[in-house]
Amino acid sequence: MIDKTHQTLFEEYRDLRLLNKFEQYSKWTVASVFPHSMKIDDLQGNDVIERDFQSMGAVLVNNLTAKLCKLLFPVGLSFFKLKDTKELKQFLGSLGERKRTLTEIENTCSERILMNAGYAQLHQLIKTLIVTGNALVVRKENKLVVYTPRNYSLLRDADGTVLDMVLCEQISYDRVPVDIKAFINAEGKEPRDTVDMYTRVRRIKDGSGRYKVSQQIEGHQVGDEVIFAQNLCPYIPVAWSIVNSDSYGHGLVEDLAGDFAKLSCLSEALAKYEIDACRVVNLVKSGSGGDIDALAEAEIGEWVQADPDAVGKTDAGDANMIKNLLVDIEQIIGRLSIAFMYTSNVRDAERVTAEEIRQKVAEADQALGGVYSQLSEALHKPIAYLLLAEEDQKIEAAIKANKVKFEILTGTAALGRGNDTERLLTSIQTLGVLIPAMSQLSKRFNTEGVIDMILTNNGVTLDKVMKSDEQLEQEAQEAQAQMQAMQQQATALDASQAAGGMLQGF
Repeated sequence: MIDKTHQTLFEEYRDLRLLNKFEQYSKWTVASVFPHSMKIDDLQGNDVIERDFQSMGAVLVNNLTAKLCKLLFPVGLSFFKLKDTKELKQFLGSLGERKRTLTEIENTCSERILMNAGYAQLHQLIKTLIVTGNALVVRKENKLVVYTPRNYSLLRDADGTVLDMVLCEQISYDRVPVDIKAFINAEGKEPRDTVDMYTRVRRIKDGSGRYKVSQQIEGHQVGDEVIFAQNLCPYIPVAWSIVNSDSYGHGLVEDLAGDFAKLSCLSEALAKYEIDACRVVNLVKSGSGGDIDALAEAEIGEWVQADPDAVGKTDAGDANMIKNLLVDIEQIIGRLSIAFMYTSNVRDAERVTAEEIRQKVAEADQALGGVYSQLSEALHKPIAYLLLAEEDQKIEAAIKANKVKFEILTGTAALGRGNDTERLLTSIQTLGVLIPAMSQLSKRFNTEGVIDMILTNNGVTLDKVMKSDEQLEQEAQEAQAQMQAMQQQATALDASQAAGGMLQGF
């Protein structure tokens, strides 16, 4: 049996019906995300983009994109956390002369993703996911590259695991390896002309979670195959929301396609009606003695001989019709604004607190139907592993060999460690008000019990901030022993001084 070429698999996994839908969704919102495909060999430059009669879709998508980027990758905070385990601490202690903390590694990795225009690529990624529901992130040469479903196709199993994926990229002819140029159709090719290179990412069927990556140009192998260990494959397909047994995801625009379609149709009708309503036609009664040319060419204030009753004008506009259309459009925009969190704001600041992020995350997860949690699992974890591998070669080797277990926390769980300090501060502030007031009211209040209750209710782990009974007993014993030693020292000093006084008497 002859193996299928990468190009054949690319076409086999594609769903042209979905691509047509994505073009329509993009036209309703941000037309540049997924413009209509134009296959013209002589066309140079960008494709001609067909836009809609309304721009509210673009406003909603861009607004939600900015908010989600701030929540998923907050500036000044790590977007993931490493679970604090004894095994991991021992491993980090062996990395070098200077012991590195978990927080230091997390922050360094999180800052790395913003380098090389990384934040701009993240914006493009979220925008593509909102509109089409699908995007491919590739981590190469320490930067992110985002592809739309037009550039790749894939096959998932029933539980959503990617089994096979093919990426199609256009590369310039002068970048094609010399040994490949001899086998491909190079007739009339100029150095600036492009050829299609197909990259296949296939899951190895041995349960290891590894992926095999190979490349072809016109069916000819380019370079050697590369095998990536589990969690270290740089090709990351992401879906906004995925339904079991589907290979492709569904975006937010698809969920609200009915309102977007109606908004588009009404906006187009209103625009055309308003244009037509602005057209004024001058009328002259048939058989009148007025000079039509003189009327048409007359300047403002000029006198022209004509019968006023025989001259008039007409327009086709209806103010009530325009008003009714505007009301319908405003109602649709109101529903879409709620779905896109357009009325909710994230404070625009360089450093937003973890508590604010947590609150907005909960709001986004509720408003978007759990999408934040979905994106955290599908996007945060794979990128976090790749950034850890870039951070240190020993970490990369440990991940490949699976010698050290790196438990990565994402989403709301990743914000938990940063919230501990804020929870403790809130508890201390509350206790600072309650304890003095309770002491004045009654002696029956159990101060220690109230402290434990407030800390527990605010989510503070008592074991981390409170001393155990054994520690308190040990400290009491040490304090007692220290006091006894001081008393003995003082007694010895007094005896010494008394003996000195007696000697001076002699």
